[in-house]
Amino acid sequence: MPVPTRSRLLQLIRRWLPRLLGIALSVIAIAVVGPRKVITGLGAANPWLVAIAAVAVFPLLAPKARRWQIVLSDFGVPLPWREAFRFYAIGLWAAIVTPGQLGDGLKAWYVQSRGGNLAPALASVVVDRLFDALMLLVAASIGVAIYGGAFGAQFVLVGVLMVVTLGGIAVAARPSLRRRTAMLLPAAIRPRIGRLRWVAAVRDAHLSGASLLRALGWSVVSFAATLARIYLCFRAVDVRVPLMTFIAVVGLSSLAGLLSVSGIGTRDWALIALLGREGISHDTALTASFLILFLNLTNIVPGLIAWYRDPMPLRKRAAEPRDVMATPGVSP
Repeated sequence: MPVPTRSRLLQLIRRWLPRLLGIALSVIAIAVVGPRKVITGLGAANPWLVAIAAVAVFPLLAPKARRWQIVLSDFGVPLPWREAFRFYAIGLWAAIVTPGQLGDGLKAWYVQSRGGNLAPALASVVVDRLFDALMLLVAASIGVAIYGGAFGAQFVLVGVLMVVTLGGIAVAARPSLRRRTAMLLPAAIRPRIGRLRWVAAVRDAHLSGASLLRALGWSVVSFAATLARIYLCFRAVDVRVPLMTFIAVVGLSSLAGLLSVSGIGTRDWALIALLGREGISHDTALTASFLILFLNLTNIVPGLIAWYRDPMPLRKRAAEPRDVMATPGVSP
């Protein structure tokens, strides 16, 4: 059996360590709380509220797709909203089921298959992700403010991430800021980077002020849909906390969930700690975490259906009039 090289070993560690760490933390949480209590809590959850939360994946995806469509259009790649919704759903499905979380790249590849330029499509995906990160950091900031004493160390981290995210949106939206940022690079490599085809393709890509506001508005709508779905899961296990506390719990637990795949393990312990401060039992908090994991799994259903109808393109095909329009698509 061949011995893996050092680089190969590092790749395996980077790929599997977050997965194994999350699973280990989740198993420990179940063992501490008690498997029987967790099973009882899941069995006692209101199935109708959980079902409504699962079906609400469509109100979650619709504003996200609309936001991405706005960014795409300003970057010179107009796409009908129906196509944007389909590609966004496929991307979310792929991000969850593929080992390398290739969903974002897959969205851009679908855009290219419809005649769009790959470079601005990839850039639009990055900007779209930054808006999601901004909403999460706002909620996490509320959490740091509410639980200040317990999460004082996270204040600096959240603040730095907030500045980086806002800066990333500004740089992506304004070519003049990108040019100024490029001047910070060593003079020896600036000409080489400037000659790259993908750099030339996004050199003039920008977001207008109106588009920035619309993208931000749709981000708020999509995050509100996320909060509503999680709120239904909380109510399904009779978790009742004040609104701002609820937003704080969601923000901080979601931030912790980024440390593992689908939040397994890290979100579990974050909810146990946060809801425990509100007098919620550990088994109820863990049950709520598993319901949120169930919601994440239901997010793949629309994309899976769309992917079966239009499997991943293996090569670029000629654009068809119905696929790429000369004007932005219609809003939902």
